[in-house]
Amino acid sequence: MHKHLPIKLIITDSENIRDRTIVSTNNQNKIKEEQLLALTSFQKGLEEFYKSMDDGLYYERRKSQYSFDPRIKKKVIVDIREQIKTYVAMFLEEPHVVSGYFGKVYKERNEQIFRKEHKYEPYYLSGLTQFKFKTLINSKKIDRKYNKARYHIFMLFRKITEPNEKVDASNNKIQKYCDEIIKTLRDEKKCLETFMNVIAIIDASGIDINDQKEIYKKSTTNVLIEEFVKRYK
Repeated sequence: MHKHLPIKLIITDSENIRDRTIVSTNNQNKIKEEQLLALTSFQKGLEEFYKSMDDGLYYERRKSQYSFDPRIKKKVIVDIREQIKTYVAMFLEEPHVVSGYFGKVYKERNEQIFRKEHKYEPYYLSGLTQFKFKTLINSKKIDRKYNKARYHIFMLFRKITEPNEKVDASNNKIQKYCDEIIKTLRDEKKCLETFMNVIAIIDASGIDINDQKEIYKKSTTNVLIEEFVKRYK
């Protein structure tokens, strides 16, 4: 007895049609969710936005996307997982959750990130912040021990430098808001000075950055925000 297996063959030269087809017909057990995410138009637009900026960063929406290009160094690549973590830490003010398992972070907050109405600036700002911090760590201008609290530091950096009250990522005002913070990041002296001011908050708060369990607690984030308010509000 012969069995017949129905198949649907779609042939197209359009990358957009191909990607939409993969997303709409995918069995989630076959392709990881972040792989699907990489195919969306927002992700492609964000990749191009990174390239349009003047800091030499590349957004890697697909794993190993730039591995075959020797001109692009690993240190200037922001991958999709780090992008999600830095954005959630800085703009959702939840650094305590991103220190853990990535899959859970994305699953619980996927309705709040990469929305089609979102502007690219806050995502780029998040990527640039982690790059500048990593550069200062590697150049030994900041003690490496603070890397353990880096996501809390990213959140506080934004709060210290914000020109006015934070607005929603879909609001046109977010572009100017982010541009002002990016100026600080691009100024070598101000950038280091601001990170040191953030570290002063970390030190004064009394939290133990060597205690991994403490880093994962929401109460730790609350303590740091309270210390920030005492100093800057």
